[in-house]
Amino acid sequence: MKPAFVLSAAVVGAARRLWGADITLTGEPLPSMPVLFVANHFTRFETFVVPYMLYRNFGRASRSLADDSLFVGTLGRLLRWVGTISNRNKERDCIIIEDLLKGASDWIIYPEGFMVKNKRITFDNKEFCVHAPEYEGPIHTGAAVMAIKARLAQLRAADRSKAKEEARAHERFCTAMGIDAEGIDPALQIHIVPVTITYYPIRPGKNRFLIWVDSFMHQRDTRFFEELEIEVNLLLHAHMNIHIGEAIALERYVDEKIKDRAMLYDMEKVERFIDRQRRPLTNRMMKRVYSNTQINFDHLFILSLVTMPTLKVCPSYLKTLIYKNARTLRQMEGYRLHPELQRELFKLILDDAYAPLFRRSIWRSSSISCLLTVTGSTSLTAVCWRSTIRFIRYGSKIPCR
Repeated sequence: MKPAFVLSAAVVGAARRLWGADITLTGEPLPSMPVLFVANHFTRFETFVVPYMLYRNFGRASRSLADDSLFVGTLGRLLRWVGTISNRNKERDCIIIEDLLKGASDWIIYPEGFMVKNKRITFDNKEFCVHAPEYEGPIHTGAAVMAIKARLAQLRAADRSKAKEEARAHERFCTAMGIDAEGIDPALQIHIVPVTITYYPIRPGKNRFLIWVDSFMHQRDTRFFEELEIEVNLLLHAHMNIHIGEAIALERYVDEKIKDRAMLYDMEKVERFIDRQRRPLTNRMMKRVYSNTQINFDHLFILSLVTMPTLKVCPSYLKTLIYKNARTLRQMEGYRLHPELQRELFKLILDDAYAPLFRRSIWRSSSISCLLTVTGSTSLTAVCWRSTIRFIRYGSKIPCR
């Protein structure tokens, strides 16, 4: 797989230089292998770009899950070639867990589950939830479950040398879980690393190249074409920031919660243990993903527009409010600001580049969807930004709207 990955990284790197894509990687240093990366998901090309940036900056070849709809034609063959597997692959969990247990490769998983541009994230009943046309419900816990299973297998592997009975029980357990018992290294430290992907600016717009292509394909009125148009515009005109968060060690969610090692060999107790721990671990890693969002002008624009006291908006007052919010944020600790907010703030309210936004915001709608149409922003920080800040700082509940 390594030669295929190197070649794929070279192709992605060449395409990045050709298109002039603005992609940066920031954050914490990576722990040693193996690592399970968990990230928010917005575009199809993240399946290629995130592994490429990890390889370019850290020399780490990472495999990832991808939506089953991508595994068609040449694209599907390329994905399989570099070790990507479909999210509908029945053996995906076993493949990922075995790679982690043997330190064979890192993995990238997107717990939100799919690429929806208008999804909304909230914190309801002590868990993060996705709200989208295709799915309404909690963030998927599959990444947490696989990490916990891998750690449990390590603990059993460490015990199997003590007695023959434990060794046989370990073999039976791994067989029941679909894991190869041979080659498990109990000394490896498996980490979960949150990855936050932020785009700015997000602006709708027609792409001449895609329009030309559609003259042959006739897909312009489909949702696929609309999403592809947004994604190409992001790749060509937006800044993509990939932020590596602080690693999460599994000992806190596995080792410290086990009171009796005999539980490791009782499948029923193990399943109950996994069910108890999967949600807290998922919440921890997704909180880190969302709290590391790089705050930009679009977030400030929506925050200021939502908090306006009147239905009719005065553009000059809105500009002043944005300026004050930006200054306040610069004085607060624990938030990641886009470089634009770190420089001369007066440009935010005087620069002609932002004039269209202010002209379109004379009337403030009570509908969040209308606000998103004005700014082109999405996701957690764009919709519930104030509530997000409150959740990150105080751990309070983010209400649904």
